[in-house]
Amino acid sequence: MLAQVERKEEASLQLAIARLNLDSGNLQHAEESLKEADPLVKPGSSLAGEKEELWGVLYETLGDTNQAKQHFELSVQAEAGRPLPLRKLAEFAAKNEAWDEAAMWMERFITTKPSSLGHYWAMLGDYRLAGEHLDEAVQALESALHIDPYVYWAHYRMARVFEQRKDTENAIREYEFMIKYALDRDAEIYVKLGTLYKDAGRKRDAIRVLAKGSRILPTNPNIYRLYREVREGE
Repeated sequence: MLAQVERKEEASLQLAIARLNLDSGNLQHAEESLKEADPLVKPGSSLAGEKEELWGVLYETLGDTNQAKQHFELSVQAEAGRPLPLRKLAEFAAKNEAWDEAAMWMERFITTKPSSLGHYWAMLGDYRLAGEHLDEAVQALESALHIDPYVYWAHYRMARVFEQRKDTENAIREYEFMIKYALDRDAEIYVKLGTLYKDAGRKRDAIRVLAKGSRILPTNPNIYRLYREVREGE
């Protein structure tokens, strides 16, 4: 249908076909369409960002991260506010543990106002923590929780921040929130909360938490081991 109507830019047809083929997993046909689009997209074209993004998606799907990164960078150069390349560049940098770079891309991605915004603020906080920028990490995590009070990752990382600061009560508060609203998400939260209670001499609370963890995640050896240790120490 697109081929039958007048188009402002000729390459829009090839890019539409490439996107359809990418979504369908027909990578060879997608590549052929992108090669046809390349000479049609002139410098300064409004389609340059989309074309480079599609090349990036193709190369990422093929497992060529370096080529994918180059094309996503070109996409952002052509169109600074394209969300997908910004997010992908943040993820690539994080995989390489280039935390400051990952945070920079994630900050730019957040300005595009994606859905699940609280989650991405939490990811930014995670990158800032990994890069040892504690104050900036806390600001990002607080932003995540302001947008969405139920973002699990923001609560988890805030708990870890409070533990680093030896702020046991606030760490406990965060873990208690998680075992209430994300009770089967991660066995580690039961172990961490149980350990905090045990170290604080609050064995009854430790037993309560670990007993719940044993019911929710009965096959986890770490919960069972700590539960038995605390009960034997009564």
